[in-house]
Amino acid sequence: MKALRFAGLAAVLLAAPLVSRAAETEPAYLDFANVTPAEHGEYVDIDLDQGLLKLAALFADKQEKEAADVLRGLKHVRVHVLSLDDGNRSSALERVQSIRKSLETDGWKRIVTVKEEKSDDVAIFARIRGEEAIEGLAITVVEGNRQAVVVNVAGEIRPDQISALGARFNIDPLKKLQVAKN
Repeated sequence: MKALRFAGLAAVLLAAPLVSRAAETEPAYLDFANVTPAEHGEYVDIDLDQGLLKLAALFADKQEKEAADVLRGLKHVRVHVLSLDDGNRSSALERVQSIRKSLETDGWKRIVTVKEEKSDDVAIFARIRGEEAIEGLAITVVEGNRQAVVVNVAGEIRPDQISALGARFNIDPLKKLQVAKN
């Protein structure tokens, strides 16, 4: 039995590079490269492909089944955090604006916009498939002149899964999310 589990784990890990390349052709996958990190400061790039997400689902399955179900539907998660300084601020802000414009042009729906006095700026976009699922989320955040954050989640996220997560973790707005029945 242990040999079978090990073989399965090895197959997932070996297939990860192939799945990662496949994610780039997903309609909800975003390429937000071409931003130069600040000379000094924070730079984070998290890139989880479908193989790693499925592996995470295996670990989560016993204790957090609802979270594991969401992870199984995902194909790619990418988080990019970039400190801003005089050397990269202009190009990073232009890149965030370019990503937002591209999302709107490509049919993504802006679902959240937040602008605050100190030039904090948040935009969240969803790529909707029919009436039954979200096939991608894109989150762009500009925190004043300090940092820019871009998050991309590609894969299927169903409202009933979000509702189940809300119930599991007692998050009222998510618990109340319901799928319209015909």
